[in-house]
Amino acid sequence: MFGTQRGFTLLELMIVVVLVGLLAALALPSMGEAQLDRQVYTDAARISDLIHEARTRALGRGAATLVTMSTNGAPGVFTSYEAVQDDPTGGGQHTPRSSCKSPTDWTSAKTAQTIASVDLSQMYGAAYGISALLYAPTATGTQAPVTTAYLCFTPLGRSFLVTGASLARNTFDASTTNSQSIQIEIARRDKALVYGLTRTVLVPPSGASRVLSTAKPL
Repeated sequence: MFGTQRGFTLLELMIVVVLVGLLAALALPSMGEAQLDRQVYTDAARISDLIHEARTRALGRGAATLVTMSTNGAPGVFTSYEAVQDDPTGGGQHTPRSSCKSPTDWTSAKTAQTIASVDLSQMYGAAYGISALLYAPTATGTQAPVTTAYLCFTPLGRSFLVTGASLARNTFDASTTNSQSIQIEIARRDKALVYGLTRTVLVPPSGASRVLSTAKPL
């Protein structure tokens, strides 16, 4: 005779469904946190790539390149430009200009062409509080917070840095030669509180930027 075969009861199936639901509910917050931390890293990597590509472009094309950085009233906007000589014929045939300094006019669309831009407010910044903080070197060699910075690279491997000023025709001169690193900290913030990992874009004078990860307590 065949043995008696017993299946699952309705109560047992309901218990399994409830347990699976509870486990899924417990896992969702951690999955959401991990996704936001990945987004913070992605934003930092985009900024790092923008700076690195600007430096590479200066060396490869023989044109001075500028990276503007601003956190003034916004999560963070980073834009790169290439210096060109205006075409007097109006035909749009621009040629590279190698100098960060005058006569290059970074305020004119005719002599400063936009290459790329990273705007944190257009990504996850506005919705999830992802923002950047800028830190620039001081005369004593320490790092101090700033809200604006202008970093220019030349085809000869030099870099110039100006902070806390407005972009002008004569922004860069011999006194603005850069020999120290700047830092860009990207994190999820709520006023003074920092959530998750902080991704720091370290930018040496050479422009070979890289992303570092640090955990800061709440």
